[in-house]
Amino acid sequence: MALTKSFDQKIRQVLEDVDIEEWLSQYVDLKPGGQLSERRIETCPKCGNSNFKVYINVERRLWICHVCEWGKSSQLIDLLSELSGRTALDIYKELSQAVKPAPSSDFVNLINSSFNQTRSTVVNEDENLLQVVSLPGDVDFSSSFSSRVLSYVYARGMVSDDVHAYKLRSAYKLFSFTGPFVVFPVLYKGLPVGWQGRRVSGKEEPKYVSSDNIGNWLWPIDTAFTDLVEKEKHVVLVEGVFDAAGMWRLGIPAFCTFGKKISEKQVQLLKDLGVRSLSLMWDADAAVTSLQKRLGGAKGLRGEIESAALRLKRNFSVKVVDLSNPPDFPDTDKPDPGEILRSSSVAEWISSRVDAAIDVNSTQFFQWRLG
Repeated sequence: MALTKSFDQKIRQVLEDVDIEEWLSQYVDLKPGGQLSERRIETCPKCGNSNFKVYINVERRLWICHVCEWGKSSQLIDLLSELSGRTALDIYKELSQAVKPAPSSDFVNLINSSFNQTRSTVVNEDENLLQVVSLPGDVDFSSSFSSRVLSYVYARGMVSDDVHAYKLRSAYKLFSFTGPFVVFPVLYKGLPVGWQGRRVSGKEEPKYVSSDNIGNWLWPIDTAFTDLVEKEKHVVLVEGVFDAAGMWRLGIPAFCTFGKKISEKQVQLLKDLGVRSLSLMWDADAAVTSLQKRLGGAKGLRGEIESAALRLKRNFSVKVVDLSNPPDFPDTDKPDPGEILRSSSVAEWISSRVDAAIDVNSTQFFQWRLG
C-alpha cells in the first residue's frame, strides 16, 4: 500500500528504529542462521515450507525464503505483517509511538488515511466505529467441496446444531491459499467484523488464514453468547475456535483469543462486555518458556500464560487453568479444550482443571510461576 510523500521520511524512520529481532520474537521462534546476524524461521507464510528455509538478516533488514524467494523484492513492513498476522496499518501505528520525539496526532491520522479500506464498511454501532467485513465462502455448504468441509467439522466433534449456531461457512480459497477451509465468522451484535479459516485436510501450511483484524476480536461474540457473559461477568479465555466450542458444549462461557496473545483491543472488548473476572486456559505449551527465549533474557518460566495473566490482572480478577501433566487418554494425544467435543473423559478432566484454577494473587500462583 502506498504512503503519501509528506510523511514517507517519518515512516522510514519508524522502520529504521525498530529492533526487528526483538519485535518478531513476540510472534515467531527465531533460530540462528549461518551468519552472526542471520536468523531463521520454521515456516514461510507464502509457500508454506516448514523446513526453516526463511533466512532473515536482522542487521541488514533483508530476508528471503530459499524455496519460493519471498522477500527478494519485498519491503520490511511485508515481513513484519506476514509473520505477526497483523495489518501494516496497525504495525505502523504501533511503531510510530517509538519515534523520538513522539509523532503528532496528525502523523497518525495520515497513516490512517493513507490505507485503502474499501474491503470494509464503517458503521456507527452504539457510538463506536465498527469495520464490517465481507465474509468469504458459502453459508449454505452448496459447493462441490463442502462435503469435505462438513466431514472435517463433524470429525472434530461438532454437530449440525453447532454449524448453525456458529454460522460456519465453507471456502475453497482464502487470499492466495487453496483449501478447502471451514470459515468461522466473527459476528458482533449480528455484524460480521472478522473471520478465521481452518484448512480441513492435509498437513499443508498455513493451517489457519484470517482476516487482517483478527487480533482485535474474540470468538464467539454474537449476541446469543455475549448475553450470558454479560450476565455472569466471567469468561474463560482459550486459544482456538474449537477450544471455545468445547467449553460452550460444557455450558461454560468461553472466548478464543486466536492464539497466545492478548491485544489491547481484546482487553477493551472484555471490559465493554462487562467482564470482571476471567480464567486463562491456553494450551499447556503456552505455560513453558522456550530455551531460546530464556537465553535471550526472558525472565518468566511460564511463557505466554504467565505474561498474559500478569497483564490482565490490572483490569480483571484472574485465574490460570493449568493443563500440564494430563492423564493418559486413549483417544487423543493432546487433551486440550477442543477435544471436549469428541471425548467425555477429556471433558471431565478439563472441568476438574477449571475448578482447580489458580488465583494470580495467591501463593499457589507464585509457586506455579517458579515451574
